[in-house]
Amino acid sequence: MSLALDFSTNFDLDSESANFGYLVFTDNNPYAAAGYNPLDVIGYFKITGPLGVVRTGSFTTPDTDGSTSDWTYAGTEIPLISIDQYLLGAYTFEYFVQIGAEEFTLAVNYSFCPPTSIISAAGYIQQACESHTINSICNILTINNTTNYGDYTALTNEITLSPPALTSLPDVTANALSLTYTYTWVSVAYSIYINSLVTYVTGSVTVTVRVDLTYTISVSPAKLAAELMGCFVRMCQYYMAQAALKGGAYNLNPVLQSDMAMVGIYINEFNAATQIGEWVIAENLIPVIEGIINQYVACDCGCNTTIPRYVEPYCNCDGSGSGGSNLIFQATYPVVVTRTGDTIRYSLDPAFLASLEDLVQVTIESSDLSVDVGTAPDYDLSVKNSLAFTATFLYSAGNDLSVTVANVQRQGTRYVSGYPVAADDIQVINYPHGSGAALEAEYAVFYVKDFLTTPPGVEISDKIDISEIIIQNAGASATDFSQASLFRMEVIGRTTLGFYFRLVDSVTGLAISVGSFIDSLTKIQVTIKINE
Repeated sequence: MSLALDFSTNFDLDSESANFGYLVFTDNNPYAAAGYNPLDVIGYFKITGPLGVVRTGSFTTPDTDGSTSDWTYAGTEIPLISIDQYLLGAYTFEYFVQIGAEEFTLAVNYSFCPPTSIISAAGYIQQACESHTINSICNILTINNTTNYGDYTALTNEITLSPPALTSLPDVTANALSLTYTYTWVSVAYSIYINSLVTYVTGSVTVTVRVDLTYTISVSPAKLAAELMGCFVRMCQYYMAQAALKGGAYNLNPVLQSDMAMVGIYINEFNAATQIGEWVIAENLIPVIEGIINQYVACDCGCNTTIPRYVEPYCNCDGSGSGGSNLIFQATYPVVVTRTGDTIRYSLDPAFLASLEDLVQVTIESSDLSVDVGTAPDYDLSVKNSLAFTATFLYSAGNDLSVTVANVQRQGTRYVSGYPVAADDIQVINYPHGSGAALEAEYAVFYVKDFLTTPPGVEISDKIDISEIIIQNAGASATDFSQASLFRMEVIGRTTLGFYFRLVDSVTGLAISVGSFIDSLTKIQVTIKINE
């Protein structure tokens, strides 16, 4: 009998995987076909990294064992230089198999060096890259995933846009590299989450990396085209009134006559540009038209406010008039939207309607006690585990930032009731600090921990979403929340008890210190969501 060993190796860097951060080996050998009894097979792996031997197994405590049908080993972490900094370079994976008195060996050499746009030369998983455009006339926000994935084997992409809570609008997700969204609220921030899983396969070795990015886009009120048309009407009324006073338009001041003619030409150009979708030209014409009109009548085209407001897109949805088929009609299951020409139809999903016929009277109970159920029909209800709260970080005096938590929402039993329980459950790293100077010297890195009822004993795998709600820059009044955000938040590490996130400069992307936080901000309030 003869046997040519075969095994596969996976560098699992998928943050949503149960084996995230581990080397996963799988025995792929067809023992029975080769004439061996799989029950007699045991094996172990030896791992050598760029800095030497990482791990050596033994037949005494095998990694694979045919008697238990265990053909996968995932017990060794990918070597690290420091937190979240993976060791790149040359690896050798050796597999030793024993079947009775026979022994077999196979060695695989691999250079662990993914594209630097995905894992940097220093070993850090990179964030996804994005670009976006805002069409302020049609109220269209376009998000593009511009990440350079290199020469990959497989790729899945997802872009999710979350409208502000005050709009009560649902999230929108596109399984693509681009998402187009027609917004109806301005002076608000839309949360964007880019999530990609990229796979590289070389021979028997696979590298899977999850690359993501969370950020917000503030949409300010643009010069609203509909209100510009109102300004033009008032200009025409003013011109005609002056002509009546002077005994005819030919007696008017030549400057007024010239300005009226130019406004008419620009308005025609503006309308033509919107007809053919030349939105940049149209937007550039607005301040020119507004500037001429304001010499004679007051013209406010709608951008002089920081208060959230609902606006109607100027573009039509019929493909004629002012702009093309750019409106998005949304619905959540079981409601379905269909469009035929200019007709938009909302209906219920046929499968959902069919399921209504199968409803019977049953008894409802909650096995995990997360739902309070009274007497009647036969369902076992369980609430998906989640924890959400608002955290406010404030410095007034002393050696530490104060953290207050409000609006706590908990579902299921995975997360601690009454969170936070202890004062240090949410803290600046190295809390408590001996002095104000020691506090200010720290990086603005926060540690959120002890929210799990039962810690897993390994790095937590929960999904984490952090989004800014309110900021107050230094010197702002107590009710002024309109300033542009100086910083953004990003998750930078996980432990067995919780996770770290930090503040970085919104422009440079560099980490900032607590001192910069204190100097630049009066208060920052964020929403933290944790899901199983």
